Amino acid sequence: MYLVDLASESNAIPNPALADLVLEPEPLLSIASITGYEWKNHRMLFTPDVKAELQAKEPLFRRRFVIVANDDRIYWGMFLDALASQGCQNPVVLLVPRKPGTSSIPDAFVIDRAYPQYSGSSEDRDLRNDVRILEALESSGKLIK
Repeated sequence: MYLVDLASESNAIPNPALADLVLEPEPLLSIASITGYEWKNHRMLFTPDVKAELQAKEPLFRRRFVIVANDDRIYWGMFLDALASQGCQNPVVLLVPRKPGTSSIPDAFVIDRAYPQYSGSSEDRDLRNDVRILEALESSGKLIK
């Protein structure tokens, strides 16, 4: 999981092409920094040490991220919270609602299909279920079925 470069975000269009996003040079979360990934609910687990590192990256609210597996960009999503008035039809990680002086990083990231809900067709492919992600998780031993 990479963050989209903050400088490029200021000029971002609402629904950018995946290939056009400029990523930060280092991942926000790598396969080495997660302890497991629950496939059925797309819940990414990490240690308290990793949570502390993520807190140093705040604020994440309204930042885009890109999921990468084996150097392939799979999809982009966005960090939002349940108080956000902005919706997103790409996958979303909901943060703890913003409060001054507190962290918004939860104990695990659940990647929801969209926020507040997906409004496309039930026939549409769920971006989170890409086989390349599944294969990378399986080969790393981080997949929790």
